[in-house]
This record gives sequence, C-alpha cells and structure tokens, in this order.
Amino acid sequence: NKVRANGQVGVNVKEQARPLIQNNEISENSEGGLLAEGQSRTEVQGGSVENNAGRAGLCVREEATLRVSHCTVLAGPDGRQRAGVLLVDEAKAVVESCTVKGHRAGNVVMADSSVGALMDNVLVGGGVGLKLDGQASATVRHNTVREGEVANVLLVGQAQLRATDNTLCGAGGAGVRVQGELCILTGNRITDNSEAGVWVEGAGRAEMQLNCVSGNGGGGVHIANARTKLRSNLVYRNGGVGLTLECPGAPVVEGNTVVAGPGAGVRALAMDGQVDLEQCTRNAVEASEGDFATAARQRALRRNVVLRSKGQSAAAIARALDAIQSAQQTARVVVAMPDGALALGEGDSQSEKRTAKRRGAK
Repeated sequence: NKVRANGQVGVNVKEQARPLIQNNEISENSEGGLLAEGQSRTEVQGGSVENNAGRAGLCVREEATLRVSHCTVLAGPDGRQRAGVLLVDEAKAVVESCTVKGHRAGNVVMADSSVGALMDNVLVGGGVGLKLDGQASATVRHNTVREGEVANVLLVGQAQLRATDNTLCGAGGAGVRVQGELCILTGNRITDNSEAGVWVEGAGRAEMQLNCVSGNGGGGVHIANARTKLRSNLVYRNGGVGLTLECPGAPVVEGNTVVAGPGAGVRALAMDGQVDLEQCTRNAVEASEGDFATAARQRALRRNVVLRSKGQSAAAIARALDAIQSAQQTARVVVAMPDGALALGEGDSQSEKRTAKRRGAK
C-alpha cells in the first residue's frame, strides 16, 4: 500500500490501538509519516518512510510504544523530513535492522524521558546519527553510524547511553560527543572521524572497555570533569593526543594500549595536574617527553609499560586488537528492551532464549 500526499500525518495511531503495518510506502505527507500517541503499541515491518514534511518520519509521544524493523527511513531529496525516528515524553521504541538516512535534526532523536533500543541499523549522514537529550536513555548494539555532520552520537542533558559493538565512523565532528549523565561504551570501533573519537565533557560517568579508537583527526579520547573508568581499550594513530584526562579524583585507567599518532609533537597522554594516577596501571603507553614529568607521574610510570620504539608499539597494537576481537567473539550480550523482552547474543540456545523471554515477562 501507499500512504502519500495527505494534508496531515500519513498514519495516526491513538489511544490503545495495536496495529501491525507491513510493507507500506509512507511518503510526502504534510505533518509527518507516522504519529503514535496515547498508550498505543505500533509495529512497523518493512516498507519505507520518506520525504514527509513536519517533525519526523516516525514520531512516538506520550506513553506510546513503537517497534520498527527492516524499514527504510529517508529524509528525501529536499530534506523535508527533519528527523527520522523521534521519541518524546515517555515514549518507548525498538528500532531493528533499519536504514535511516540524511535527517538534519538527527536520524534517531530521543528526548524527555523516552527509552529506546537500536540493533543492527545503519544510520547515515544528517546532522547527527543518534541524539539523546533530557533524561532519555538508549541501548545501542551492532549498529553502523556514520557521516554525521556534527557527530555520530550526541548526548546532552541527563541522557544515558549504553553502546556495544557498534561502528561509529566518518563524522564531520566527533565520533561520540557526551555532555550527558552516563555513557558506557563497550567493544565499539570509533574510527576516521574529523574531530576526536570520543569527547566527554561534564558527564556524570564515562566508562569505556574493549573499544578501538583510531584514525580520528582531533585526537583519540578526551575526558573532562567526569567519573572515569577506562579498561582494555586500544587508542592509536589519531591526529591529536591519544588520551587526555582532566578528571576529578582518581580515574580508573587499566590495561589500555595508547599509541601516539603520526604528527610531529603528538603525545600519547595529556593529564591535568590535579589527576590522581594511583589507579593508572598496566597500560602500554607510547610516552613522550612531558607525559610523566612530575614525581607522581614517575611513580605511575613504574606501574605501566612504556613503548620506546615503533616496533614495540606495532606489537602492542596487534596484541590489543587480538584481545579485543577474542573478547567480542566470546562475549554473551544481554540487552534489556523497552518492552521488557530480552535480545540475546548469537550462539545462545533456544532454551536460553525461551528462559530469557520468560524472565523478561515477569
């Protein structure tokens, strides 16, 4: 079916309706493609949503729930569709195996107290791939987010993000820019962004584990004014400083490999003078002059490994890549979905899936 060129929204789901919308083309409507509101529960399977005027192609508000899969959501040639998927109020959504492309306001935008899960999607271009604002929270897994003009992922306000095994690349700004409450990054590939790979400033808590951050123009990881845990990450060959810490207290920095970029004067580490390095241990760092200039840094140096040649650095990078790949292959990831269901990692038995489904229903 085709739902197109209406003077208002293409599809409006209200109250407690529970429609299934399959393989429809929703396009060129004046006030958005689909609006779900009230306490409705809408499922969209397949089809396309593109070139609708108004706030978004798919908008979910109030206490409504949306599950969309295998759908193409496009801004259109003139960018009339400002956001791809928009969640506001206390809305919930699961977005799976979709392509969302070219939206100026963001391909997926979550605000207020909305909750979402994104899995196996491709988010391309536009202003931002994924934007979280207010008290929104998202679980993001196995997505490719690329070529966002401002950033691939942007958190502001009290937003919370848990991102696992995603590829975040080619942004015009930072790969991940965080000014939110919580950001947990695990097993992501954050590469070839024009500015920093990860830029965290003023967040409540930032945690990174088993991420690969490389080839970014403005440096690898920059963290300021956030409670920090960095474990077993590989940060290498970025255009600026590999790892910058301007954190209160004693950040946990364990088992990371940090190698400087190719530019003259590029440093692997930059640390604010107030940073307590007592929990900076077992890192392999290609240190340059000034990285460990003070007595405190000299003590910290003894708890870490300094890479003093390009050969040592290359070997350290190879070991870190092997460790990350091995951890990703053996990891079993359980993701809490907004509707209480559970999605399990590949390789889980059918009995485990049934058990998880029952637990999620309790």
